[in-house]
Amino acid sequence: MSDASPAEALFRGKVMLAPMVRAGTLPLRLLALHYGADTVYSEELIDLKVAKLSRVENGVLGTVDFVLASGAQPVVTFRTDPSKERGRLVFQLGSASPASAVAAARVVADDVDGIDLNMGCPKRFSLQGGMGAALLKDSDRAASIISALRRELPARVAVSCKIRLLEDTASTVALVRKLVAAGAQAVAVHLRQVDTEYKVPADWTQMRAIMTAVDVPIIANGSIFEHADLAKLRLAAGDSLTEPRLGLMVARGALINCSMFRAEQEPLDLVGRRYLRLCALGANVIQNAKYTLQRMVQENDARTAAALGAHRSVQRLCQCKSMRDLVLAWCLMDVHGCAPLYGAESAELGRDALIAALERQPAPAAQDDGRAYSDEYILDGAGRMGHGGAAAVVSVEGGEQDDAERERNAIGSAGVEQPTAKRAKVMGAGA
Repeated sequence: MSDASPAEALFRGKVMLAPMVRAGTLPLRLLALHYGADTVYSEELIDLKVAKLSRVENGVLGTVDFVLASGAQPVVTFRTDPSKERGRLVFQLGSASPASAVAAARVVADDVDGIDLNMGCPKRFSLQGGMGAALLKDSDRAASIISALRRELPARVAVSCKIRLLEDTASTVALVRKLVAAGAQAVAVHLRQVDTEYKVPADWTQMRAIMTAVDVPIIANGSIFEHADLAKLRLAAGDSLTEPRLGLMVARGALINCSMFRAEQEPLDLVGRRYLRLCALGANVIQNAKYTLQRMVQENDARTAAALGAHRSVQRLCQCKSMRDLVLAWCLMDVHGCAPLYGAESAELGRDALIAALERQPAPAAQDDGRAYSDEYILDGAGRMGHGGAAAVVSVEGGEQDDAERERNAIGSAGVEQPTAKRAKVMGAGA
């Protein structure tokens, strides 16, 4: 494989933003690129939903939108900014069928640089549908999906997959080799097993054997929370710091503080302002922006969260009903004249500038992404954070459902379970 191949350019030795449900929409991807990420992944989207999307060039925002017809108002399911993401964007797909995976991938192939098969999601709907982590136990099916994608997609589109550790290193290596033989041009490995809780540190010790087993780029994911962890993981894997081969994938670390992609970290106050500005410029919906800001606060330790002030607490952000409310909450100290100064950037990151940016853009309702969100994803009924503490979000566990409801939950526009009146349980929030 040439060093100039698409997969090499996307993955070899690169640092990247992991696919993250709900959080990994355009504003967070652009924020990660601003701070130095080499490659960014979309959130996982399910093949049957993606195959129904229509491509629309949004001349107002300069984006390419993939919309789903939904009543009188189409809703945006996936949005990309080609001026900033071209050459750096991987679309993650949930699938259990070669034919469905190919049909979905063809819809977005002209506007992304890679298609990644999710083989690690442990959620109930994925497992029931034979997707996600279910593919770890059905390697023949996984290989057939990879093979079909590589055979049917243009050569410029890299085909990759993201797996988890199996019961031992030898089994993981054997799976990686099988997927590469089927056509995978890169393999990301979440360095935990399916049933390992996120509070347990990722097992970096297995990375050396996996990385040296194949010639394609290998990507390590798990327990990368600050910039220094990038070098630590490379050293643990026996990788070079000057000419790295191993790709590194950051999930929760990017929510703790997205500026961790570079050595000089910015305060979370400033990171949040940059995120809000990207939301304003991209007409992002309140539900998605609020969820991501809540996660940023929630993923930090108690001392950092307290330093942000009560006006940026998870509980306070949950009360926001519009993007303007979010700006006013995050930038409350601007009103009192106590906001820190950020030099020349103060003019565009202050409260009034952010509100002005909101007012210049089309109404977010006209660009709605169709996702269902709920403050119950963050708080329990008493207004407290979920029982899992700072690393917990609430996810819906379906009870009895009819076929239509099951399909909506399985292939919702976010590609994830959607909030309903069903009972809830607390699950780990990411890698």
